[in-house]
Amino acid sequence: MDIKTSGELFPGKQTKAATNQLSPLKTPSTSDIILEDDSDNEEPEILEEPTSQKKGRKTTEKEEERYVEKRKKKTNHQEQKAKKIKKGKDYKKQDEEMTLTEEGQKRTEKQEQEEIKRKEEEHKKRETQKQEEEVRLKEAEQKRKEKQEQEEIKRKEEEHKKQETRKQEEEVRLKEAEQKRKEKQEQEEIKRKEEEHKKQETRKQERKSD
Repeated sequence: MDIKTSGELFPGKQTKAATNQLSPLKTPSTSDIILEDDSDNEEPEILEEPTSQKKGRKTTEKEEERYVEKRKKKTNHQEQKAKKIKKGKDYKKQDEEMTLTEEGQKRTEKQEQEEIKRKEEEHKKRETQKQEEEVRLKEAEQKRKEKQEQEEIKRKEEEHKKQETRKQEEEVRLKEAEQKRKEKQEQEEIKRKEEEHKKQETRKQERKSD
């Protein structure tokens, strides 16, 4: 059997063959890439090629100018972004330098404060030692004076005792001397009386013998 095609079976209804072939995907140009600036969240404008280039017709002057303008805007945007990045780095460097300077300043101030505090503590320590030394000297001087006063009192008491002893001894001596003098006088008086009595007896005997 002969196999007939659909054209042969239906001669009045032949389908039209597809003449349009699929065109390959177009590679995007670098001008279609979006650059985002995270610093200010701006969305750069997507640059599109002139319509005539997409459709294959002649580019008009107006479209060309608009395309060039968009290219300039994109270039400016990229330059501004690069400047902002550089500026941000400069700011960061300045911040780091300022931070280091502030830390150095704070460290210097802290060292100065510690030095001042150390000197104040040293001064207070010297003042305290000076006051303690003055108190010690005053106490030593007070003790020395008290000791001198006690020694002076003791010396006076001893001198007074000596004087009293000498006085008593002198009184005893005088009493003894007076007692001896009286005894001597009594003895002399007795002797004188005896001699007087003897003289009287002698005269009596002489008168009797006459």
